[in-house]
Amino acid sequence: MFRDVAIIVVGNWSKDNDDDVLAPNLGPNDDPCSTWRVLVEDDKQLGPLVKEHYNKLREQVVECHHHLLMAVLNHRWRPKRTTRVLPDTWEETTFYYREVLEECSVEMAGNLMENNELMVEIDSLRDGLSRLLKNNLKLDRTGDMAGQGFYYRAFICTDIKNRDLPWDTSETDW
Repeated sequence: MFRDVAIIVVGNWSKDNDDDVLAPNLGPNDDPCSTWRVLVEDDKQLGPLVKEHYNKLREQVVECHHHLLMAVLNHRWRPKRTTRVLPDTWEETTFYYREVLEECSVEMAGNLMENNELMVEIDSLRDGLSRLLKNNLKLDRTGDMAGQGFYYRAFICTDIKNRDLPWDTSETDW
């Protein structure tokens, strides 16, 4: 259960980070979860865990931004389902990238591209988006992925390993 909660916390973390360039500037009254964020940040074990995994999540998003921009700038490719090249805010990123992933899948399945370099870039984008938008929650039974249903605005791809847990997993605790 701890892993699932940590994944949800990391996937929603940016909503209260006003120093995050990818997040909109929200005040404490704009987000009902501000109180638990302060508590997590102040915790000596949970704060670093969440921030480390949030930074990994940001790296994944930047990698996807890179592949998308390379396809747009170098090959003049644009997702047909949206008018924007990149999402306007962090909160729009999940469902925006869900649309782009569907577009990449259509492009690759139809093999409509004659440009091999573009095909490689779209394939890299699709692979990155698939990793970014997957659901790593063990207790979730909705089947939703990031950008869908309950997780419409949250990334749930964080991978919490045993070594990341703030306790000794070899101990028996009853």
